[in-house]
Amino acid sequence: MSDSETGQPFVRPDVQACLTMLETMVTTPMHELPVAEARQTYLAMRHVADAQPTQLAVIRDLVCPGPVGDIPLRYYDKQAERGAGPVIIFVHGGGFVIGDLETHHPFCTLLADQLDLPVIAVDYRLAPEHPFPAAAQDALAATRWIASSPKELGLNVTGLVPVGDSAGVTTSFYEAKGNVHGLIGLRKIIPSGEHDCRSMTGRLSGIINGLEGLSTQ
Repeated sequence: MSDSETGQPFVRPDVQACLTMLETMVTTPMHELPVAEARQTYLAMRHVADAQPTQLAVIRDLVCPGPVGDIPLRYYDKQAERGAGPVIIFVHGGGFVIGDLETHHPFCTLLADQLDLPVIAVDYRLAPEHPFPAAAQDALAATRWIASSPKELGLNVTGLVPVGDSAGVTTSFYEAKGNVHGLIGLRKIIPSGEHDCRSMTGRLSGIINGLEGLSTQ
């Protein structure tokens, strides 16, 4: 969608105000910052641009075995008790260099609340300390672990829906090609390489529309 007068992509006034504020706050482009500072800046942006986390019955940290050690995960669920059904596996963006469970925490709580499905976020290894394909290998290992309905998770998993934003999309496609039994869908939030700023509501709408018609059995 573009502005009919300027031909530029349409940006809602409230979103433009947020972007302008962020531009004044971040004087150095993220990719020019030292890695540690870029990670801190990305996390700080959550407290400026994101809504407060949604209250859920279950928010629990856990780990699963990975290629070189345990992989941190975070399990979100609107319901304290749940029967057999599909699980959303969320892989965060950040160019494989920044981002973690905390940067996307508010969004994951909203995702679990609005879709009323379990969401499990994967805290994969980051570059440059762990070059590609470390991130993809971790995401695939976590997906296979979740698919096995481990007792530590306490869920009877009947289907898997990998979801990701930006770099997380690339990792989600790697998961989808990993011959994981039970995959029933693949949803992108923001395509890899596309500089697009969307509200959490807009991103959720895209996921909900994409999941319509998928089997949950």
